[in-house]
Amino acid sequence: MKAVLEKAKENNELVSVYSDPTHPSRCSVGYVDCVDDNFVRLRAIARNGKHDGYVVRNVPSIFKVDIGGEYEKKIVMLKNFKFKDINLGACTSNILLETLKDAKKNKGCITIFFGESDDSVVGIVKGANHQTVEIHNLKENGETDGIIFVKFEAINSVNVNSEDEQIIEFLSEKREPK
Repeated sequence: MKAVLEKAKENNELVSVYSDPTHPSRCSVGYVDCVDDNFVRLRAIARNGKHDGYVVRNVPSIFKVDIGGEYEKKIVMLKNFKFKDINLGACTSNILLETLKDAKKNKGCITIFFGESDDSVVGIVKGANHQTVEIHNLKENGETDGIIFVKFEAINSVNVNSEDEQIIEFLSEKREPK
């Protein structure tokens, strides 16, 4: 793994380093700052694409290094991400419906949570009424994933324009042909 990390440093490539086999989906992401036989130091990058300090990991415990995968590409794209605020209108009678309609008007990305579990849908509101909400569904990497209709009464909660939604929207805009 040391040779892989040295080459990533030489090429200034973003890496995901996996060193905890009990949690194989957890990784440290960053640019290799320095590496020796025992340790690697990364200039860490947070999941929003911003600098996140430094992390030092034990090289012998590293069992996997990803370079150039979907996640790394996503993080590189997020370097230019800037938070943007939107203003929703005043609430008068039905907070949920008015919020969904304002999200549609502002073309803001939302997450709708429904059902008795943590089921959710992320995307752009295309329509909303007292019966259904139509969502242009977006995957975590910004890819479009069709249209989803959610029964209005099944909605438990909604997030509008949080950093998570903005990141997905940003990635979606980067994917769309210009």
